[in-house]
Amino acid sequence: MTTPNPNPNLPTRKVGVSTAVGALTVVLVWIAGSLGVVVPEVVASAVTVILASIAGYMVPERDL
Repeated sequence: MTTPNPNPNLPTRKVGVSTAVGALTVVLVWIAGSLGVVVPEVVASAVTVILASIAGYMVPERDL
């Protein structure tokens, strides 16, 4: 059971982790590209969405 968010303007833990994983994936794809690894844009986008979705699914719902 989740507790009500005392400040509804703050994201929940699931949202925060999903956002952080999405941003981290984008940075990792950029690093790979700078090292000469060719990652097509659609693949990079798909990997970002998949990993962010998995992270959001796995993190328990609690307020930050």
